[in-house]
Amino acid sequence: MTPGFKAAVLIPYRDGKFLLQHRADTVKRWPDYWSSFGGGLEPGETKEEALKRELREELGYTLKNPKYAFFYELEGGGNYVFYEYWDGSEKYQLDPKESVGHNWFSLEEARATKITPHDLETLEKLSELLKTDLGAKVL
Repeated sequence: MTPGFKAAVLIPYRDGKFLLQHRADTVKRWPDYWSSFGGGLEPGETKEEALKRELREELGYTLKNPKYAFFYELEGGGNYVFYEYWDGSEKYQLDPKESVGHNWFSLEEARATKITPHDLETLEKLSELLKTDLGAKVL
């Protein structure tokens, strides 16, 4: 990871499950792993602007009501983690250069996949947060 690297990521959730992407085996970072959606902040860009841009690029999706959850430190930088409730009617299209598929996973199901270690820790922390977030459905 580039020193000082910061990224904004989104974890969509519904019905006690999280939407993850299966990264293509041709991407530079974490090929063939399950992971969250998002990417690096460009110079002068806020975390919210980066999140909106990345979700348009990776999913062709316009965010409705993302909530900032926490900053997850990684060696040399970290991720700003957002979550959003998806009711299932949202239209989106995966970027085939980055993803070969997607699926909804419970925390237990995610633990059984080849998921990036930092995304698994993010899901664990987010699961606890969602249990106490009055605006979120309890997982």
